[in-house]
Amino acid sequence: MDNKISKVYLWNASSLILTIIRTKRDLFKFKIAKLANCTTPHANKILKDFNKIGLTIEKRVGRRVYVELTEKGKQVADNLLKII
Repeated sequence: MDNKISKVYLWNASSLILTIIRTKRDLFKFKIAKLANCTTPHANKILKDFNKIGLTIEKRVGRRVYVELTEKGKQVADNLLKII
């Protein structure tokens, strides 16, 4: 995701977070925020919105909250990845 096209299409943190979740495994909220280069509260708000519209699900393991994509979320992320 370091090429010039991805910088144009993925300027929005929402789309970047969605593609990060699709391409990596076993991600928890803090790690997603770090990879997306945004603050944890901002990433949490985006993930909360994704959860509301059915793109992600959250699984709590101890103090960590892991995030996974639903089938709908995978389709959206795959379409974003096709663009770049």
